[in-house]
Amino acid sequence: MAADNYRTAQDCWKQGVDALGRSEWDYAIWMFRESVRLVPENRTFRETLRGALAT
Repeated sequence: MAADNYRTAQDCWKQGVDALGRSEWDYAIWMFRESVRLVPENRTFRETLRGALAT
């Protein structure tokens, strides 16, 4: 189950990064929030969300 959560979180994070490249800020933030919700201990996920919220 934990591996599934991590895989799903990673997919959300990648979709968020792609959305940033298209300037789709709301969707990117949504995806980053999902990745953090699923795997809150992942520092990269948290820092990316924080950076997206700061822009």
